[in-house]
Amino acid sequence: MQITTIVWLCLAYMLGLVATGLAIAQPWLGIGLLLVGVAFEFSFRRWWRARLPVWFCLIMAGVALVATLHYQWRLPQPGSTDVSRFVPVLRSREVIVQGVVESLPRLTRSEQMQIWLQVEGLDVGPLAPRLTTSPALARGRLYVTVPPAVGADVHPGLKVKVKGNLYRPQAAKNPDGFDFQQFLRRQNSFAGLRGESLEFEAQPQRWGLWQIQRRIIRAQAVKLPAPEGAMLSAIVLGGRVVDLPFALKDQFAQVGLAHVLAASGFHVALLLNAVLWLTQRLSSRWRFGLGAVALLLFLGLTGLQPSVCRAVVMGFAVLLAVVVDRQVDALRSLLGATTLLLIANPLWMWDLGFQFSVLATLGLIVTVPWLMQGLTWLPQGIAGALAVPIAAFIWTVPLQLHTFGVMSPYSLLVNLSTTPLVIVISLGGILNALLAVLWPVAASWSSLLLHYPIALLLAIVELASRLPGSLVVVGALPLGLMLLLYGLVAVLWIRIDWRQFGWAFGLAGAALVWLPSLHWQNHVTQVTALATRDQPVLVVQDRGKTGLVNSGKARTASLTVLPFLQQQGVSRLDWAIALSRQGQPQDQPTGWQALADRFGLGHLHHVSQAVALPQSQMLAVDRSVKLGRSRGSQVSASPDVLSLRVAKQRWLLFAGLPGRAQPDLVSVSGLQNHQVMWWPGGRLRQSLVGQIQPNVAIAYGRRLDTLTEEMLERQGVQVFWLKRDGAVQWREGKGFRSTLTGVDAKGVLL
Repeated sequence: MQITTIVWLCLAYMLGLVATGLAIAQPWLGIGLLLVGVAFEFSFRRWWRARLPVWFCLIMAGVALVATLHYQWRLPQPGSTDVSRFVPVLRSREVIVQGVVESLPRLTRSEQMQIWLQVEGLDVGPLAPRLTTSPALARGRLYVTVPPAVGADVHPGLKVKVKGNLYRPQAAKNPDGFDFQQFLRRQNSFAGLRGESLEFEAQPQRWGLWQIQRRIIRAQAVKLPAPEGAMLSAIVLGGRVVDLPFALKDQFAQVGLAHVLAASGFHVALLLNAVLWLTQRLSSRWRFGLGAVALLLFLGLTGLQPSVCRAVVMGFAVLLAVVVDRQVDALRSLLGATTLLLIANPLWMWDLGFQFSVLATLGLIVTVPWLMQGLTWLPQGIAGALAVPIAAFIWTVPLQLHTFGVMSPYSLLVNLSTTPLVIVISLGGILNALLAVLWPVAASWSSLLLHYPIALLLAIVELASRLPGSLVVVGALPLGLMLLLYGLVAVLWIRIDWRQFGWAFGLAGAALVWLPSLHWQNHVTQVTALATRDQPVLVVQDRGKTGLVNSGKARTASLTVLPFLQQQGVSRLDWAIALSRQGQPQDQPTGWQALADRFGLGHLHHVSQAVALPQSQMLAVDRSVKLGRSRGSQVSASPDVLSLRVAKQRWLLFAGLPGRAQPDLVSVSGLQNHQVMWWPGGRLRQSLVGQIQPNVAIAYGRRLDTLTEEMLERQGVQVFWLKRDGAVQWREGKGFRSTLTGVDAKGVLL
């Protein structure tokens, strides 16, 4: 079989996996691919350079179909005795889960220790007779979180008993939010456990690579000040293995250096080049053997991450080339490694780290050479150092904008200035890690040699993250625009004669990124009620002006509000209102501060002294104020009630609505003619509802009074509950839509 034929079949297989991400019915996916392949061949055969035979196009379509079926077959499904099957009966009940620990504990953003547990039974006490399946037969993989003090001494292979509450993971409740349910499913897990206590008996430790991991991490943290020791270990082993402060991770990501703290092909290339250089006087077989041991050991220590697996497979291709004394075709090596890994685990197709790794490597292979041709006026070393980050940036920025909606304008400069430091720290860290395995005390002292390079790297990252405009928010690119950008890059790769117009392609790419974003920001009018836990949050976008009602606590602001605003392309809050309390008085500014650190914050208002914030103005009752292009007024101060007018629609927002306050509210002027009511979800008096006369009611509390819901529905009111339906979004001309249930209220266009 010719190499070209294999290349086409590999591309067809990956195209089939890409198609699994399309939002269409899966049973029709394969048939659609087959028809597209046939139509493409017949329609474009005259202009298609490859002139592939019809029968081969049909084979490619068949390979794509097999890829989609293979993906569906490998997609994890809960077994009949999976622990998730017991959740509906045991919800909110305390249980004891028995099982074997699969991973070292890692710290989460909620400051809990997380471990993976292979379940070997449940102890449910007196509830056992109510279960159709014996809890002792429960099996499956469980996502477990426990307090840090409880999980500190846990390690793989340990048999434990964890007491806590089982739950099923939820899908993303907010637009473009993190889908915890899908994340766990790809890890072959369908339930989680909020652990309160963990018990285990003394057991003989089984040898494992985790012991080497822990030995290296501890040795490198003894003498180096925090967080330098943990950072050195993260550069060597990857951020998934080492607990780094999340603020530090966020800083590296903000300036475009997230790859430094993730085990990747860069580390594999450094390791392999070092081994081949040290063994250049040995026979090819010895070089292959030592190189293979180094690659496999590194793969085991980093935790079998998809991006590292890709680099290791390509590393073995280099070792084979050394044995047979041939040159490696890097592009075909990348294609072959990617295809083999996706055959072994097609779910990796949607692993973000794997996607960035493949695209960055592709950029280095196909773009660095022609960039070097344009930099011949520079010394070769400087030209190479410049071409590598530029090539990686070109091939990864479309995916970055599609996924996160942000980019750093200083990314290229920071990567260029830190590359020598990263190489020194990486090579020094690898040697120090080898020493830590043999002699931890010596490794601890020798790690001090890397103190100044690490400190300088941290200083550069800190400086770059604080520069004005260090993070540019453009909003999440639609899939079509991302593919169009990659089309422009591919044209420059394939058409050598067009590379002289690279500047024009760059301008076209910038226009594709900025013009749709600017048009969206200046023309969209929408209101989004986010699904949050601690405090209701409302985001108002009105033709270029963005406002926020409540921020939530710092965690909600950072993990829910901020990502949503970035996805929407919002770079500044023009106005904000603190409507609800935020726990203790000393906690009130934290959510707003988290947002102010990232966005510019315009006029900040509060509705009562109970929620007063520094540098904020109090809204007066019955006095209308301009909020960007919208208007707002405080209707009542006891309880706090706010009226908002966005476009031609009026929203009535209740910070709280106790039953005893409702009779007095009925007589308050300013309640009438509000199309949308936003309330905690408690019981409402019919007289109050009659006064407001809403068309849509949105409940944000943990409970929704069923009698009130039935009363509202009888009156023709569309009821949404954020806990059940997810975030609710209204867009001018399109009506209301919820995130989880997809329920529309298109009749309420208003």
